[in-house]
Amino acid sequence: MRHDCVSGRFYYGLMFAAMLAVASVCLAESPGKDQFPWLDNTLGMEREVPAPWTPVTVDGQTFGVWGRTIEFKDSFLPVQITSQKVPLLAAPMRLEIMANGKPLAFHNVKTTVLSKREDQVVLESTGSVPGLKCTTTTTIEFDGMIKINVLLTPEAPVGIASYRIIIPVSNEVAKVLARFLEYDFVQMRTNKMDISNAVKELDGKPVEVEFMPEVSLVNRKVGLTWNAETNAQWDYADPKKALAIIPGKGSTDLVMNVVDHPVTLDKTKTVEFALFPTPLKPFDPRLRQMRLAAGGRFLSAFKAGASRDTYDHYAIHFPGDFAQLYDSLPVFDPNNAAYRRCREADKRERLKFIPYGALWYSNAVHPAPRKFYEQWYLEPAGRSAPARWKKYDAGETQDLLKQQNMHWDGYRVCAWPKSYADFLVYYYCEAVEKEKIDGIYFDHGEVVISCRNTNHKHIVEPTGKQPHLYFGVFANRELLKRLWIATKKINPDLIITQHQSHTSKGLNSFMDIVVTGEILNCIFAGSPSAAAVQKNPASYVPDYDKVPRALMDYDCLESCGFDSRLLPQIKYLIEDYWKEHPAEFKFYSDKMYRYALLNGFRMYDGAMEQKSINDAWIALDKMGRWTPEMVFHGWWDNEKDQTVKAAHPTTKISYYARPGKVLLILANEGKKDVEEVVTLNLPGKFAKATDAVTGQTVPLEGSVVKVKLPAELYRAVLLTP
Repeated sequence: MRHDCVSGRFYYGLMFAAMLAVASVCLAESPGKDQFPWLDNTLGMEREVPAPWTPVTVDGQTFGVWGRTIEFKDSFLPVQITSQKVPLLAAPMRLEIMANGKPLAFHNVKTTVLSKREDQVVLESTGSVPGLKCTTTTTIEFDGMIKINVLLTPEAPVGIASYRIIIPVSNEVAKVLARFLEYDFVQMRTNKMDISNAVKELDGKPVEVEFMPEVSLVNRKVGLTWNAETNAQWDYADPKKALAIIPGKGSTDLVMNVVDHPVTLDKTKTVEFALFPTPLKPFDPRLRQMRLAAGGRFLSAFKAGASRDTYDHYAIHFPGDFAQLYDSLPVFDPNNAAYRRCREADKRERLKFIPYGALWYSNAVHPAPRKFYEQWYLEPAGRSAPARWKKYDAGETQDLLKQQNMHWDGYRVCAWPKSYADFLVYYYCEAVEKEKIDGIYFDHGEVVISCRNTNHKHIVEPTGKQPHLYFGVFANRELLKRLWIATKKINPDLIITQHQSHTSKGLNSFMDIVVTGEILNCIFAGSPSAAAVQKNPASYVPDYDKVPRALMDYDCLESCGFDSRLLPQIKYLIEDYWKEHPAEFKFYSDKMYRYALLNGFRMYDGAMEQKSINDAWIALDKMGRWTPEMVFHGWWDNEKDQTVKAAHPTTKISYYARPGKVLLILANEGKKDVEEVVTLNLPGKFAKATDAVTGQTVPLEGSVVKVKLPAELYRAVLLTP
């Protein structure tokens, strides 16, 4: 992408003018507001700071957002970033441009605040060496996004040997690497089978990966996430080494290898990326009170063995639950009798209503996605689709009402066009205001495909021979920011949730709940092929011990600021097989709860053995509502302070505690049953121990609990005075 500009101000002015020009062309070729009243609305575009964030503060060259600070010192890049008062950087970030065997030393770097508002601050830093000028424009937003645009502008052609941007992350922070999935250039989407490698504990060895839109370095409390949309103006010889994570004694360096071989700069080179220090926002304690499951067939999960008074229960309803015409869109017919019955049934059952939706897959039964197809599509829908839609508009066919390959007739959408955000935000605001929906649920939630819409021109004047990609992650964030501001202004208690293949650590500021885990069926099946599993059901082994431990331990933490929930993959597509193997079905379901209860994360409940759900919920109900005095003490902390000590090395213990009551989660990770002896070093005295599911007495002698733990499973023991 060429920018012959010499300053950040001119760069943004140029980009704004270009965006207006593109928008004008698109709208000139599109139906107008008389046909689509939602077009060109400004819902959610107010320049304000929504709850729970606080305004951006400015103190010299130190900038504050909720829970975090970003510091410059007349520098191109931040010299320090903190989260919850923890320094994330071991040293200042730096540009490293090599020429003639040595790094270029830019002189007289100056940082200036270009603009400041409560929701956003924009900075510009400039510096130069003979023949080459560098300008960085940094935008800091209220949710902690630090978006950095780096421009290298040569006065005349200049040779460089390499160009790296180095982010030295503190070793105390960089315990775990969590990254996006690699790209499959055959399937033209992210590679699901890469999930086994996506999260790993760092062991001192360097890690090199291809260009991808997200890389995170985290511990259990704080972290730093790097994001980028495109590698258009990168130039690297080895596609597998675009990004590197290099552990060292002083820091773990996240390295952007923008240029990795000698090149001549004869045009302005533009590189843009963002950093998100986590947590992104204060964790909403209401989410710990919420149980979430699909409506319809899985609604029974809410009806058996669980108290309505202890937890709040939300049902996600699929279109089939009430014969919805516009699958995935929040457009309801109030005269639809099935819809009214569904809402009335939820009210009787004291269930909150969330309609199924899709973020980046649009329903072409609705007229807008058909009319805006050329502007919105992410990848072509196929030659037959536009012809079919044309026949539908002419009244020649009703085929669009039928589902195609398990999805409605439609296509994948790119995040970039504003008109798509206009469309989605408008209809969700109407649904929140008029239909009083209690939440939003997005399937197809994250960007997994590089845009192939030739009308969008994302990749302009690319450099290098590497595959050039565009993932609309920043455009995705902007749409969700609009949605958050607009809908929560109508109903501040609204819950926004999204299904993702693999939990993003940095791009979920505007999510309450992220549901992940469906992709684990690739591990259980050994391939992404659903047809192969249906052909040979016995090949599907939903054993969560097969999942890399780091993925299970770090993908569902609260410490990113949102609630990350596991979507169970026990039942999958072989329900008849499990009916013939009920003991196996129950075993794998209980084993999954061993992980969930031990790690303190919640689930999208369903698609597993019903009694397993009931048992876990009955145990948790014993602790009552999640009031402020209730805490969860994870096994990782328990292994440090030994407040509850196990005798067997295969036993891990976490507990939920409130004054006068403790729920022990005793997890046996071994292959054999054990007679466990648990020593209590908890404050207070307990006179009684009971099985939290069955109510049977468990032996308690002074500060010692004796309990038999089944192999690979768990038991929940309630301690009371």
